[in-house]
Amino acid sequence: MLCNNEYTYMNTSLPRLQLPLRLPLLPIRFKLAKTNAVNVTSLTTTTNMTQVQNAEDQQEQEKEKEKNLNKDKEEALFLEHLKSVIELAKNKNEVQTGLSVPNGIIDEQWLYLKDFLAFSSKIQTQADKKLQISFQSLDDELKPLLTIGTIKVYNCIHQERRQTAYFSLDNAIMRYSGRVLQPNAVIDGTIINRIFNLVNSDGFQHLMLSEYNLQMPRFNAVFINKYRSAKELKDASIDRVDMLGWHADDEREHTSDTILSFTVCEIGGERVFELRPKKATSGVSRQVQLESLSCFIMLPGCQSRWKHRISDRVTQLNHNYITGARYNLTFRSLTT
Repeated sequence: MLCNNEYTYMNTSLPRLQLPLRLPLLPIRFKLAKTNAVNVTSLTTTTNMTQVQNAEDQQEQEKEKEKNLNKDKEEALFLEHLKSVIELAKNKNEVQTGLSVPNGIIDEQWLYLKDFLAFSSKIQTQADKKLQISFQSLDDELKPLLTIGTIKVYNCIHQERRQTAYFSLDNAIMRYSGRVLQPNAVIDGTIINRIFNLVNSDGFQHLMLSEYNLQMPRFNAVFINKYRSAKELKDASIDRVDMLGWHADDEREHTSDTILSFTVCEIGGERVFELRPKKATSGVSRQVQLESLSCFIMLPGCQSRWKHRISDRVTQLNHNYITGARYNLTFRSLTT
């Protein structure tokens, strides 16, 4: 019986001892465990990427919020300053005497406003010093983009006696005297971008309408001239001063003949701006020595009735010699 029992026990236990039957399950279990680990890792990576993206989006939103805040602050400072400039000019009530153009009063088809951009000098905090508009800050921004073009006058090709640069908000092309200008891009935070924001703001539109009954267009282009200093000309071995002859900005691409002409110059860089009727063949009818940070606004009718120039005179109205450099920025409305 004992033998039988042992036989029976061993006989019935044999199947339980066939371990190889379970061995194929081990790789399967291992594979499943590995797959789960990959899924967990993938989920963790996706979560981390989402968190990073959310953090970057939040940073961009904060930057945009700060940019808009600075823009609103600058616009408010500009409008407050410009209103005081206009009020002061009106109270002084300058009139045209001789050839002089009065400040702050519409005379013929133009308006001259001193200190138009001088609001930036009121920025006192060290963090905002970079927002001040000066000749040096503008020169640092524009110098790499300046070129000297060639124009066609009376079927003859001439090299311009000035340096130029051109920008547009919406890729408008500018043409004059046989020259075709492709625009530079307007970059956020630059002086050019900031002036575009100011002159296209609702506040500026409302101020000019309420103070002068002037409807300002949207400005989408700016053409820039640099009249070089005596030192720059000497270093370039040029023995003639930079100048611009009699002309009118009446190219067909203009959708409005209202043009804002800003002056930013060094001390001793102020030039004399001269006008005369289109029908005149000689002489000067009006003149104004454009001060730094001033704006000369050419109104509807100016381009069709008048010509203007920056002559090659070497002295200012007070007979001081012109020594410094000058930037002229003409903001325009052009077809796209």
